[in-house]
Amino acid sequence: MPVMSGTTGRGLDFFSACDVACKRVLQLLEERSAQGSWRSLCRLVRHDVALLHELPLQTMNDRLKKFPFVDPSPFDELLTEIVDALFEWLNFVTEPYWLRQAIERVVQIAGSPAAAEDEIELLARFEFQIPLKLRELQAMVRPFNEVNSIHHVDGVDAMGAEIVRCLLRIHNVVKIWDSALIRQLHALENAGFSVRGSEGRVAALAGLCSVAEMSAFEVSHKLHRINPDVLKMSEREIDAVRRKLPELEQERLFNGSPTLALEHGVNPKFGDEGVQGLHSVPGLREMRAEALQWWWQQGFTTAVPTRVFATSLLQHLLQHQLHPDPWVAENLPRVLERIFGIQMPCDVFMNSLLLKLGGYLTSG
Repeated sequence: MPVMSGTTGRGLDFFSACDVACKRVLQLLEERSAQGSWRSLCRLVRHDVALLHELPLQTMNDRLKKFPFVDPSPFDELLTEIVDALFEWLNFVTEPYWLRQAIERVVQIAGSPAAAEDEIELLARFEFQIPLKLRELQAMVRPFNEVNSIHHVDGVDAMGAEIVRCLLRIHNVVKIWDSALIRQLHALENAGFSVRGSEGRVAALAGLCSVAEMSAFEVSHKLHRINPDVLKMSEREIDAVRRKLPELEQERLFNGSPTLALEHGVNPKFGDEGVQGLHSVPGLREMRAEALQWWWQQGFTTAVPTRVFATSLLQHLLQHQLHPDPWVAENLPRVLERIFGIQMPCDVFMNSLLLKLGGYLTSG
């Protein structure tokens, strides 16, 4: 069956293996995001992979294939190795049975004194070192940057730099998410699995499910499928986990995804991928609070028809004496529908639309 994706580019005929690898990732993310869980992770990585595929890789593909002395194999193999490693991690973490298997493995590790210290981290860690591979990529590009060389290719240094930037961003997104998952798995381990520790265990399980953006129905289904010989969960305990989800969902709505700071241009230092959130960007807490307050003031709840949202946005501009151009007023609803669909969820408004508009500005 041919690999399909949402890309609109011509395809990488020079880097053919990398082209297939990128489309596999995009197809996987499209399928997994349709399940409802992992929406933020799928949205971010899908955007970044599509950008990488359609702009810098496509440009370098079109440029290098014009020169007969360029062998595409080293570039193609290295880029394919990176994208395949990304695919394997995404496929593993977003797999429907990952949550059940991870919980069962944490229980087994917690009850085994001989378990290695980093064994829990292996359940979610992205181990492939993209930055080291990018050094190899830069070494491959370097001969084509020599101005006096007969192998000089105009502009390849800029293309290479943009490919490195895109791949480093993807690496940062993945590392931040794996840090968030590992923190929740460690919290579950520390909560313990005795009868007395049920309250802490409920909070840890709810936190893990909330990071994965699972619905109450999906959480109930997955927890019921845990092997009772490994961890026996009562209906009361499962129900307690479900009741905590709405509160955690509201917190996530305000705090944003684990990569909130990265989306606002703050790149984490090496080893500090988990240090993210509202406090990493000055004024971000106040800005998000104001945006969320505007949403509630319009009478919106979890989602609203996109055309109703567009009408409210245009009315808000009129109230602040920012009269939109008639062409904008006519086409804004259909443009938003084309981008976001017929429904505008609150989390998409907070974490996607406002960033596309350039971020946030407080009323002051």
